[in-house]
Amino acid sequence: MSEEELDAFAPPLIHIHVKFADGSLDGPFLVDLMNMGDDEDDALAAWLSDLSQGNTHQGRNKPSWLLNQDGSPRAGTYHSNKIWHYHCGPAFKANAAATLTAADLPHNENGLTSGTCIHYSKLATPMLAERRDLTVLGYSREHAPFLRDDDRSNPLRSRAAKVGDSVPATSVGLGPAE
Repeated sequence: MSEEELDAFAPPLIHIHVKFADGSLDGPFLVDLMNMGDDEDDALAAWLSDLSQGNTHQGRNKPSWLLNQDGSPRAGTYHSNKIWHYHCGPAFKANAAATLTAADLPHNENGLTSGTCIHYSKLATPMLAERRDLTVLGYSREHAPFLRDDDRSNPLRSRAAKVGDSVPATSVGLGPAE
């Protein structure tokens, strides 16, 4: 990011979903904060720190409602809640053609992939649509591509907002400096 771009960069207001912060899940698809290992904590902390500083990211970043490669949308909870996932490494699959993901987290199909992912929502707070909010919903040790958003066994489903609501969150204090 150039010095001019850094001056114009406004970091998102970052939140942690209450079920991620206080939950007890400890599975391969979704693990909650209290059950994350040191390497997992480090990967999440590094990503959050990079986001707040306007740094680029190595991993693939994509909307969870898009089918792989063809970009065709699937309606449902993932789409209405703007749920995305970021491949956070550290064990990335080698790809010489990979591109970095910009700090504002656009769709980057060409970022590096990993089995580990951070699931998050870009759903803006009602009445504050101009502010960039990001709510971390969970961490996957083993990303299960295309887990259906209407499957009752999908823990992300219960972390999505109801229509007209915002995603419930607990702030982690990584928002823009006052």
